[in-house]
Amino acid sequence: MQHARLALLGLLALLASLLTGAAAADILVLTPFGSRSVRGLFGALTEGLAARGHAVTLVTSGAAPRPHANVTHVQAPHSSLDQMDLFEVRRDAAAFRLWLRALPSVARRLYEDPAVMALWRRRHHFDAIIINSAANEMAFPFLLGVSAPFITLAPAGTEPLQLSYLGNMVSPAALPSVVVPYHDTLSLWERLVNTLATGVLRAYFWRSVGRPLTAALRDTFPDLPDPHQVYPRQALALLNRHHLLDGALPLLPNQVEVGCLACRPAQPHTLPQEVLAWLEGAGEAGAVYFSLGSFQDSSSIPLEYVDTLLNAFSKLPQRFVLKLSGSPRILPPNVKVFEWLPQQDVLGAARGGAGRSGAAKDGAGMQLPGAILRGALRGITGL
Repeated sequence: MQHARLALLGLLALLASLLTGAAAADILVLTPFGSRSVRGLFGALTEGLAARGHAVTLVTSGAAPRPHANVTHVQAPHSSLDQMDLFEVRRDAAAFRLWLRALPSVARRLYEDPAVMALWRRRHHFDAIIINSAANEMAFPFLLGVSAPFITLAPAGTEPLQLSYLGNMVSPAALPSVVVPYHDTLSLWERLVNTLATGVLRAYFWRSVGRPLTAALRDTFPDLPDPHQVYPRQALALLNRHHLLDGALPLLPNQVEVGCLACRPAQPHTLPQEVLAWLEGAGEAGAVYFSLGSFQDSSSIPLEYVDTLLNAFSKLPQRFVLKLSGSPRILPPNVKVFEWLPQQDVLGAARGGAGRSGAAKDGAGMQLPGAILRGALRGITGL
């Protein structure tokens, strides 16, 4: 018990130094495999740490974050999620299974990169290591022989498997798995389905992700333990959720909610005048901002889905702002389409309206808090 108290005190001291900037730290942040929305979340974490004077080395795929004197970016050599078509995956689950089988080859490519290996050899110099807990077990070799605190950030919020690694065994009757479309109030049938899904996901993860990925990495790192042996070493688990949005959940002291991490003050005055006029003219009905986030390239959405959406929107009294690449031939009078808009600024301007964002759970989890923070969501029964 005394050792546990000392460890907790040490962790609290580390957090205090990270948050207050009292003692600048050298922090390694690893999310080598992830979508644009996930990179945005980790970019917000990186910016926050750098603004407090910490030196941050960030490993991501895709484009580099905004330049900062305290941030060093290392480009991971793979960004397949940017090309994934969620509509194709929906039609044929085999595409998703193929992507999972590709993880071992992605991991091998990561450690064939000279810049990544140079960073791996420097891993002992960091004061803390933060790793994306969603499909980024390929970053675990950076923990070999390292005594610095190991921290995870979960983009999707709470997942029973992740919580259980620290001994928090939440009942499937209360916590939906990420693979089922349920909320925290489950019917008897949904509890049964969720219990089966939770057990199947645990077994499937080890069989389809954990074991093949570990075997591939052991070609380079023969002493690498299995992922289920690494996760319990977490000193801190950051969860992209909030109990006001996702329901109350029992958490351990080192499982911390950080929902709204990527939120920032809205600047609606920076929006184009056309957008402001459209939102302000919505009247009592309000306006709705609809986006599939950055995971799905909107130009690849099948026209049948676009037509379905537009048909539904045309029957509602609200005005709609759609983030969509390429304008459909015919738009209802209450819909305007833009290829890109700063989402948080739109939500800040959409008084009395609503926001819908994210093709995946993590996309909604990253932006919905910002909508509520700015009072933009007020419940539209037609959606």
